[in-house]
Amino acid sequence: MKTLLKSSIRKFLNIFRIFFLKFYKNTLKSLPNNGELTLIDIGAAGDIEPRWKPFEEFLNYIGFEPDERSRKKIFSQNKSATRTFNILPYAVWDSSKKIKFNLTREPETSSVYTPNKNFLDKFPNNKRFDIVKKLIMDVKRIDELGINEVDFIKIDIQGGELNSLIGGSNLLEKTFGLELEIEFLPMYKKQPLFGDVCTWLAKKEFEFIDFSRLVRWERKNHNEVGQCVFGDALFLKPPEVVLKHDITNDKVCAYLSILVILSQ
Repeated sequence: MKTLLKSSIRKFLNIFRIFFLKFYKNTLKSLPNNGELTLIDIGAAGDIEPRWKPFEEFLNYIGFEPDERSRKKIFSQNKSATRTFNILPYAVWDSSKKIKFNLTREPETSSVYTPNKNFLDKFPNNKRFDIVKKLIMDVKRIDELGINEVDFIKIDIQGGELNSLIGGSNLLEKTFGLELEIEFLPMYKKQPLFGDVCTWLAKKEFEFIDFSRLVRWERKNHNEVGQCVFGDALFLKPPEVVLKHDITNDKVCAYLSILVILSQ
């Protein structure tokens, strides 16, 4: 009986989700620009984020991924239905220069910042942060790459989120929203933490909205309970800020599209 009940609940929730997803998509299609918006994904390892994946048909997608291992995986698995799709092999930073990049045992933990072993060794599965190779690579300010259109930016580059934002100060003037991986505790040495990011973004007229994910670690297990270590934070420019600028109808529609997608 319990198995039947669980199965029925899953089916109901799936039907419920499909119904509302169709509603959200129809809402986007009803906008004058058909819901089109540009998403920049800095740290594009893996697929398009689950929040955005169901709406990929509306996206002009620009990804940044300097790790060749991750880029090959993206292209081998990509079955994207986005309007446009492009992956750029750059690491973006606060200035254009050569910089040391730490390739770790698990590609998704690689970073310009050095893993803080004194902290990480307190928790299990710490060897995924072991540095297997150090590269000297060119990093670029995103403002110098000729990207003229953006509506939303997602950044997940293991502690370097604020650095990449500083290098995109001009692009941020055109940006309505951000979703950033943030750390509350120093997983990497000398990295900016959540408070540093909030303070800097407030000067750019972005308001902290909410945490879309929080990750907690225990000393012996990764059970999503225990000490809150990192997460994903959502920032938006409020309507008062958006409307005080002279923007096109298409940009207004892009802003509305973001609000619809984030509400689901």
